[in-house]
Amino acid sequence: MKLADKTMKWMYGYDGNEKCWQPTRTADGGNVGGAVPISALLINDKGWHNREDILTRPWNLPSERFLMKKGESVLFRITNGGVAQELMLHVEGHSLLVVAADGDDCVPQEVDRLIIFPGERYDVVVRGLTEPTKKSYMFVVETVQYYFFDWTHIETDYGVGFVEYEDVDLPEERSTPTFPASPECTPEKRCTVLNCPFENYPSNYNFTCLSYDALRYPRPEEIDREILQDTAFTSGYEEHFINMHFDSHVDGFKFEFPKGMPYYHKEKMDLITKDCDSVDCPYGANKYDSRCKCFYHKKHKLNNIVQITLFNMGTGGAFSTGYAHPFHIHGTHFHVMKVGWPQYNASGMISTLNPDIDCAGDDATCDGAVWRNKSWLNGALPGMNTVDPSLRDTITLPVGGYIVLRFRAKNPGWWFAHCHLVLHHMSGTAYAFRVGEHDEIAEPPPNFPHDCGHFSMPSVGCTSLIYLIENG
Repeated sequence: MKLADKTMKWMYGYDGNEKCWQPTRTADGGNVGGAVPISALLINDKGWHNREDILTRPWNLPSERFLMKKGESVLFRITNGGVAQELMLHVEGHSLLVVAADGDDCVPQEVDRLIIFPGERYDVVVRGLTEPTKKSYMFVVETVQYYFFDWTHIETDYGVGFVEYEDVDLPEERSTPTFPASPECTPEKRCTVLNCPFENYPSNYNFTCLSYDALRYPRPEEIDREILQDTAFTSGYEEHFINMHFDSHVDGFKFEFPKGMPYYHKEKMDLITKDCDSVDCPYGANKYDSRCKCFYHKKHKLNNIVQITLFNMGTGGAFSTGYAHPFHIHGTHFHVMKVGWPQYNASGMISTLNPDIDCAGDDATCDGAVWRNKSWLNGALPGMNTVDPSLRDTITLPVGGYIVLRFRAKNPGWWFAHCHLVLHHMSGTAYAFRVGEHDEIAEPPPNFPHDCGHFSMPSVGCTSLIYLIENG
């Protein structure tokens, strides 16, 4: 990597070779997915492009301001609307009370900081101080990336807003703020961070991670009893192991969208899709092998309990090669039953893949792997939360580890599951799934548009296409 600004050319894509991306890594040695160079971090579309201004005089910038009163509790819905970067959020001088994730209630959990990936949503209560000492407190988001690809340190980028007390007559703070903005986090009193993409921060950080599976569902009596079963199922159950590796693959395939709507092609799917059983995709193929593009999909029997073990291991899923993927399922919410982390060395770097999955190592092709201990199959997995697992629709898959999800397949239809890093799911880190047989799926409304046939990309290049459009 010779470019002074540490950017690399696009390996592929529609934007042209003059576009660049900025490959970076987190503190554990995992990659940050699709890291487009950052010009600004915006809060409600407000922010600033000059890093020096943000660090030295944030009060002078056109930042978002959230008004509150002394002693008042304010509910925020925090959404990461970005395409690539996970961000860490905190409010100066205030703790965060997490009360919901992805729209589902959780037992209130107090933390100091929250990491949020693209696609995730958290409902957070900020409780107003009874005796604030200044008019406004910083509302800070910051990047979690720590290294460039050459292992040199990368500076943190910040976005700043403010929580402003409207019922106090106090001056605005005008002194240069402290960045990194964490003076209250000390070795003696470490700050708690929810939703780290790794098990814990290295010891030189004054942070302690709280895993996302620590969140609890507040009404466990409402949970389907079979979701909580920890003995082997004999019927009404199905189990899927899915390797989400590289920045473009699921189980060795690169997902390709159908050219038409499956609802109207029940008996002729070959007209609109390329079935993965028919492609010449060798086991362990190179990540750029276009032969592996196909309509990768799963089928779930209606009303079955579905257990999905997502893992991120082997080639493209290990130290310095893997990405933490925010995984999102359409059409259902799922219970987070268990997370399995990799093993880390004394510096906090990933050292060994989690041994629970039968994967031979960092350079192995691990598609199709299952539990190393075969007695754990059919749902008899130890270590699950079988009391009050939280509900989600988006969850982060750690590099070198796995997550176990369960849901009842009760929403018939065709659905989509994908990494929520946009460049990843554009490249193929996704799959489709069908719940129910064709005769169990409701037909689209009669007036739903479906007469246009199937869609194929024009064979001409973009430049030629623009010429045709402009010149008739």
